[in-house]
Amino acid sequence: MEQKRLLVISAHAVDFIWRCGGTIAQYAKAGHTVKIIDLTFGSRGESDQVWRENPSISEPEVRIRRRMEATEAAAILGAEIEFYEWEDHLLTIDRDQVMKLAGAIKDFHPDIILTHTEDPLNPDHTNTSHAVQAALRSAQVYGVYPEKKVVTTTNIYMFEPD
Repeated sequence: MEQKRLLVISAHAVDFIWRCGGTIAQYAKAGHTVKIIDLTFGSRGESDQVWRENPSISEPEVRIRRRMEATEAAAILGAEIEFYEWEDHLLTIDRDQVMKLAGAIKDFHPDIILTHTEDPLNPDHTNTSHAVQAALRSAQVYGVYPEKKVVTTTNIYMFEPD
């Protein structure tokens, strides 16, 4: 079977685990290259249990914990992981951040991208979905990072909202 390159772009540190962990594990086990980009650690809005169990914890400490969890999960699944360390709740993504994603897509040249879909209960997920779609479009044109090869044959799939 032809080697594939799977790119997972996740709004929060551990969204990828329960939204597409099985897919990541299957692709990695089959020898495909899998990379995860976590846009945020989810330290504000995706870490309620950590905050409840540790009332005196600081946000930097939550970030350290979430980084560790995501790093361990990615290793178990057989994927590389990269953290952008953007702010969550509310995650707003500007043009420069979309261009950073476009550059990452051009650098990695994925055959498949997995990311969030519209999620009416979590704007971070919806904003991630819109940014990834805009970044993929930008990675498909010559004028964005003209020194990098354009991406021409990428399929994008969205995971379900919770």
